[in-house]
Amino acid sequence: MNIQPLKSILGNHGVSDSQWQSIKNNITFSSMLAQAVIEWNAAVNGSQRVEVKAATIVESLLPRYYAELENTSHPLNHRTELFKLIARFAKIGNDDEKVAVGSGSGFNLNISIGQQPMVIQGRVIDTAVEQLA
Repeated sequence: MNIQPLKSILGNHGVSDSQWQSIKNNITFSSMLAQAVIEWNAAVNGSQRVEVKAATIVESLLPRYYAELENTSHPLNHRTELFKLIARFAKIGNDDEKVAVGSGSGFNLNISIGQQPMVIQGRVIDTAVEQLA
């Protein structure tokens, strides 16, 4: 992937140099690694590589972002925007997931089966709107 140096990766996982020497000389590991490298470098994998690399960058910066959130010398509105950004990364409070409730008095249901489209029209019943609220 070439995102982090090998020493950092080994350190993050508590693998010593001698352990790494043993692991990298293991035939099964070497075979699995070679296959993973081929898949990672495949031309059709470009967008996935970018996504993984971007996620790795974000993850590596999270401790720094957290420190900035705690730093009261920065204006509250700046820290709030950073908090919103981190929440969006975590998919917390995503506005796209909210379900909108219409306020109209009717609806159209369009069904297309083959060449014959069908439109069903109806009206909203007040008790149904109250149950949704």
